[in-house]
Amino acid sequence: MLVKLLHFSAGLIAFVAADGCRKSMFSDHSNHEVVISPLPHTYTEEHHLPASFDWRHHNGVNYVTKVLNQHAPKYCGSCWLHAGVGVINDRLKVARNAQFPEVNVARQVVLNCGRDIAGSCHGGEDFGVYKFAYLEGLPDDQCQFYRGEDGECSAINNCINCDPPAGTGPCYPVQRYGRYFVTEFAKIPNPTAHKIKAEVYRRGPISCAVDSSVVENGKYHPGDIVRETRNGNWSLDHDIVIVGWGQDEDGKEYYIVKNSWGTFWGDQGYFLVQSGVNAMGIEQDCSWAVVDPEPRVADYGPPDWMRMFPSAFKPVEHIAVAAEAEHIAVADAAEHIAVADAAEHIALADAVVVS
Repeated sequence: MLVKLLHFSAGLIAFVAADGCRKSMFSDHSNHEVVISPLPHTYTEEHHLPASFDWRHHNGVNYVTKVLNQHAPKYCGSCWLHAGVGVINDRLKVARNAQFPEVNVARQVVLNCGRDIAGSCHGGEDFGVYKFAYLEGLPDDQCQFYRGEDGECSAINNCINCDPPAGTGPCYPVQRYGRYFVTEFAKIPNPTAHKIKAEVYRRGPISCAVDSSVVENGKYHPGDIVRETRNGNWSLDHDIVIVGWGQDEDGKEYYIVKNSWGTFWGDQGYFLVQSGVNAMGIEQDCSWAVVDPEPRVADYGPPDWMRMFPSAFKPVEHIAVAAEAEHIAVADAAEHIAVADAAEHIALADAVVVS
């Protein structure tokens, strides 16, 4: 990825290129959807929606979690992950009424254990994040930090802790901790501005697919409103989060969009897209999820006594090395036992002769 920081009169512009990080993981999404509650657009008429709405400033409260960067500490094509996790984080904050502490779920766990359902650093789908969180749940990010790489699925790669001394102490999987679960998730059927806004207004931010070519490589400047339509000929290669909407000075409405390219990109990580015209393809493929605000605490990891065997929690690629080391240790121990037995036998024989 090419990243350059250049100073312009308009402000700091980040040249970021997407890499087609979005790809479909399901042939038929309807077979995987879980819908229990009525869809907001069925009970919210368009004229009842406010002219502007922003979850970052709703009744003086910010219900939106921080902007993330999918490309640090390593480049990873995980826009799909950050859009899905972004919606889960934001909806958790909405459901918890912005109470302390703010919860951010562990992104890395999906890369470690959700490859077949959601995707990898080579592409995936926001919808798959919701399905993974529905089936498995996600711990908070204090259990697993984001590494920006595909990992192995194991207990220690779900929730980890380490003992002293610093830098050399053993690490082990946590036995008992909480996971946050999605309870409903689906695509918005045939998305329109009305359906999108109703969902955002009633239940919280949503994720949508867009064509990132319109805003990558320095094409977007803070304050711009993306209006390009291309007659609907879009290549949806990037997933983002819609957190609200507003109006420009001419009364044209736009979506407020959270990206996953860091706060140094766009307007502190955000950009604006005209609504109602399918600019960037933003009104073609949108998904939502309902989240249980209370974590389900259980013994997801192995029991504490297994901490006596730290080699069992090493990454898969190190198991062979650990096994070889243990074999050598066992062989050495056997040799020492044999020597000790021989010495004891000699001592016993000497004792018999003396007697």
